[in-house]
Amino acid sequence: MGRTPVREALRRLALEGLIVVYPRRGTFASSVNITSLSDIADVRAQLEPHAAERAARLADAGDRREIEALLAELADGPASQTSLIELDARVHRFVHRCSRNPYLARDLDRYLNMSIRIWYVTFDRLPPMRDPVGEHRALLQAIAGADPEAARRIALEHVLAFARQMRAAL
Repeated sequence: MGRTPVREALRRLALEGLIVVYPRRGTFASSVNITSLSDIADVRAQLEPHAAERAARLADAGDRREIEALLAELADGPASQTSLIELDARVHRFVHRCSRNPYLARDLDRYLNMSIRIWYVTFDRLPPMRDPVGEHRALLQAIAGADPEAARRIALEHVLAFARQMRAAL
């Protein structure tokens, strides 16, 4: 592999705030702190409910088939903390796609990546979650049932609950 793809990948990571480049000193992973969490949660609390509301209004038959597959996977439950994180990300990215707004989906994916990074840093300090997939199940059911208000409310509650859990761990 040449240097150009590596340079472009590093540039993208820097644009997403995941690394910091110091000229003539090196490239480092950006720090994870409570301020980052608060700022990310603030933005996600505005955008995630909007995406969920749009998804509930705009989901089509193909999306509803995908919801059924995700619900079946949620019924089995995640096997580990890592699989929970991966399943959470797939549900969120599905909702982002269903919003039918590529700009909203792109930005939410960026903030989701930052949130997942915080989750990975803290998951060894988190208490076991009571029902790790319950909010996802309810959100997907609201989208499948074309209930924009419920989808908005559930998405907001989910983002705020995540922020509270991470804040407690940091």
